Amino acid sequence: METWLARLLAQLHASRPRQPKKDVPDITVTWSWVENLVNNALDMIDSEMRSDGCIGYQTASTVQHALIAAFVTGCFCPPPRIHVLTSLIHPRHNGKISCVDPDCLNGPECMGNHIEIFTLSSNPSSGGTRTPMAESSSSSIAPMAWEHFDYCTKGVKLTIIHHKNDR
Repeated sequence: METWLARLLAQLHASRPRQPKKDVPDITVTWSWVENLVNNALDMIDSEMRSDGCIGYQTASTVQHALIAAFVTGCFCPPPRIHVLTSLIHPRHNGKISCVDPDCLNGPECMGNHIEIFTLSSNPSSGGTRTPMAESSSSSIAPMAWEHFDYCTKGVKLTIIHHKNDR
């Protein structure tokens, strides 16, 4: 028992956050920067969708940068490992391509790390899920905004099959 407790204590000390380095910015500053980047990307999408009906290269690039920054910094959700992000399968390809993890032992039916899009229930009592973020956002969005993307009616589910401890 004492050996186990000593190991547990060592693991606790090893996993405890250390003092940040002096040259690393405060995380709240980083999160503010990411939130501004995300809001800028959303404004660019909205503007181009209203004027052109599609987004251009610069907007797509900004959206990609905003997504990567949001995932890596943990601004909106806990940050996943970079391997998880690089091995994600786009929702349009779910079930159409096989798992991209080179060490996958789950067979050809494995969907790998992927993103799923699902419809949110408009009636929370019907057993569907509706996130608080979607609930609060829907009241602040103009009636015709984001109609191209079913904004506030769709949810995103991140399924991680292959990660650091998948074996």
